[in-house]
Amino acid sequence: MNMDAFTHIGVAEWSGDAETVRINKHLRWLMGLPSTSVSWRDFVTQFKDKSRKIQDMSKGQDSYLHFPWVTKRQTHVFVEISEEKGAYTLIASPRQPAVYSLSGVSDEDQFDPTVFFEHGSDLMCLFSANGEFKLVNSAFSRVLGYDKEAFQGVKYTEFVHPEDIEMSELKVEFSIEHGIDDSDFVNRYRKNNGEYVYIAWRALKELADGSVYCVGKDVTHTVEHVHSLSLYKRCFDIALDALIIAKSDSTIVHANQAFCDVVGLSEEDVIGTHFLSFVHPDDLQATIDTASRMSTEGIEAVNFVNRYRHSSGKYVKLAWMGASDSEIGLVTGIARDITEQDYIHQQLLRTAEALDDSQRMANIGTWEVHLENNTIFWSDQTKRIHGVPLTFEPSVEIGVRFYTEEYRPLIEADFNAAISEGKSFDKRYQIETYSGQIRWVRSVGKPEENDQGKVFRVYGVFQDVTEQVQYEQELIRSRNVAELASRQKAEFLSMMSHEIRTPLNAIVSMVHFLRNSESKDQQTEFLDVLDFSSENLLALVNDILDFSKIEAGKVELELTIENLVDVFDSVAAAFLPLAQDKNIQLQLNKAELSNEQVKVDRNRLVQVLNNLVSNAVKFTSQGRVDIIASAHVVNKRMKLHVEVRDTGCGIEESRLQDVYALFTQVHSGATRQHGGSGLGLTISKKLVNIMGGDLTATSALGVGSTFTFDIELDVVAVRKQGVPEETKAEINLAGISVLLVEDNDTNVFVAQTMLERWGSSVDVAKNGQEAVDMYIEGSYDIVLMDLHMPIMSGEEASKIIKEHQHQQQHFVPIIALTASALSESRDRVLASGLDDFVTKPIQPVRLKTAIAKNISKKGPLHA
Repeated sequence: MNMDAFTHIGVAEWSGDAETVRINKHLRWLMGLPSTSVSWRDFVTQFKDKSRKIQDMSKGQDSYLHFPWVTKRQTHVFVEISEEKGAYTLIASPRQPAVYSLSGVSDEDQFDPTVFFEHGSDLMCLFSANGEFKLVNSAFSRVLGYDKEAFQGVKYTEFVHPEDIEMSELKVEFSIEHGIDDSDFVNRYRKNNGEYVYIAWRALKELADGSVYCVGKDVTHTVEHVHSLSLYKRCFDIALDALIIAKSDSTIVHANQAFCDVVGLSEEDVIGTHFLSFVHPDDLQATIDTASRMSTEGIEAVNFVNRYRHSSGKYVKLAWMGASDSEIGLVTGIARDITEQDYIHQQLLRTAEALDDSQRMANIGTWEVHLENNTIFWSDQTKRIHGVPLTFEPSVEIGVRFYTEEYRPLIEADFNAAISEGKSFDKRYQIETYSGQIRWVRSVGKPEENDQGKVFRVYGVFQDVTEQVQYEQELIRSRNVAELASRQKAEFLSMMSHEIRTPLNAIVSMVHFLRNSESKDQQTEFLDVLDFSSENLLALVNDILDFSKIEAGKVELELTIENLVDVFDSVAAAFLPLAQDKNIQLQLNKAELSNEQVKVDRNRLVQVLNNLVSNAVKFTSQGRVDIIASAHVVNKRMKLHVEVRDTGCGIEESRLQDVYALFTQVHSGATRQHGGSGLGLTISKKLVNIMGGDLTATSALGVGSTFTFDIELDVVAVRKQGVPEETKAEINLAGISVLLVEDNDTNVFVAQTMLERWGSSVDVAKNGQEAVDMYIEGSYDIVLMDLHMPIMSGEEASKIIKEHQHQQQHFVPIIALTASALSESRDRVLASGLDDFVTKPIQPVRLKTAIAKNISKKGPLHA
């Protein structure tokens, strides 16, 4: 039997040979016993003087026992113990056993009714036939809160609720009139404090003198409980959330209207069905497992989510709270339809994900500071910009420390102004990330005020603008460099204009003087000036062309086998007269320079030495210039060390690096005083770099300067092979026929005069087409071809002539005459089929050597 079904009756069961007693919850409560098992002896001792009788009864001496008992809860109850086939049952009930009567009992206990009346737990009273109280027990007095004397001679109706008087009188009269000893009814009695209690009258008895005896029980709690149940039932039915009560086998025994709406069925269709039949197949097993855990693990309540099928076939998503009562075998569930909420939640998640992706793409995060609780929020991208993990929890103090020392006071001032003055801010700051990187950020902050006008929140966006700032800074640097270069270029052009105009002025003047002079001595002097001016102008043009080639990366070293002693001797010899004219010493120190033959671009090495020695002599007005050359060989590699020292004006240390800068003059007015393009050191440094070394300088203002470079050269065992300069001058070109292709009359005059003085015959073509026609019609030993020609270019004309040579199987060299000294021009010339080239202005020795070298190849073509 389910002992706890008797919720207001104490029940105990045991067998004759049992060690323990089964006790229901109410009896445990009455006896003050724990929920653990209770031994037979501990149980019996609770009944004090009756314990011996109970023990004797267990020995088979009696099969029934009853007596009144005051529990540990000070509750008065009646105890009945019965035996059947060795099984004993004890019932503790507030109701009098049927064997008792007011007239007395024939019981071995000699029960005294007055004692029972006074000490009974029920409300007992005796009133006269006219309804006046004659006697009330202590329980009656205690429940209503009056002294017993307050009831004497007072009609019971004086205490009954006005609304219940008529019903109470009718019930009493009806019971007496029809001789009914047990007529249950409930009415309300007024307590001493004005409140009312509900009393359930269980017996009415008319005695011989016409008095009426009544037994009642305070059922206020029960009535209120019933009222509560009724209220709960109404709340159950009208609740907006879905509610069901089901058996442990999932059969629904009650469901409210909200649940019926969820499944789209009436209450009649729902009752008796299994709630699992509505669950989505994918959620069924999880729901079964949850219900099983509630029963097996004793979990009183659990939260879970599943999907329920509507009669339309659609599914709704429900968030459940389930509770299980194993004692009564029922499961209660309350569910809320979260279908729309879940959809909105999913939309918010997708929106948040899209927002995070957008923030990451734009490198923009968000932030908030709540002033009331001094908390700060950073979005994931804001955390990424700071270089912290996404789990990082920032604070206001920590957030400020990310700013560099320079910008920390600025952000604090802007943030405080937002709080105190309600000012927004939009500025750039510099932060140091968690990993130590310096980043530029743009932070936008806006204050938000409450109804009282007080700022309670500051929020905004946070963007990494490092690349933008770096780009802007680079633009500023580029603009400054461009402006500086523009100024330097203007200065350079002004200087170059002066340098070019100076020799041109001398040339123009000397030509004018020559035309008007008849004295040969004067003409010789004028010619010397012309020669000097033209050489200066040519050197200037060569410097410009060299610099252009170097900047374009078109300089290629032409290595020849040389003896460095000879190279340094020739350089020193060239500048000795100039030093003597200035009354300064020029000394070459070559004691540590070996005589090994090396591979070197002699012209470029000499060009560097000439620039260094020329500057040293130029800027030294007294004292000396020393050229120091030393070398040592390791594994067939010569390490050449060169120093050029002077005792000239020197250079300030802060301006020392400017000596290599393009378009920069270290000494103001140096060009006007000493002449030159100012490109010499720039070109020299770049040429040394190309040769694998570096040019450095040390200097002191007023003391002098030292320029140093080191390069490595390959050592070879063979002697230098070549044509001596004196042999080159003796080349014989008499009797050769030359086709000169040139459209400029002055250039024709210069070249034709040179060739005819060497004994050559010359025919002149004024354009490319004319050159082709004359070559095909005539017979020539060599062709000198200007590349820039009218009608047909020199390159195109050369290709046609070369095709004709192949047809005739007869080779005639073609030498290009060009004013361009860039290496790409040379490459283009040679690629177009020409055999050699000579740059303008034409130097006689260079032209004569080129003709002699190429004319020897003339003759039949061999396959």
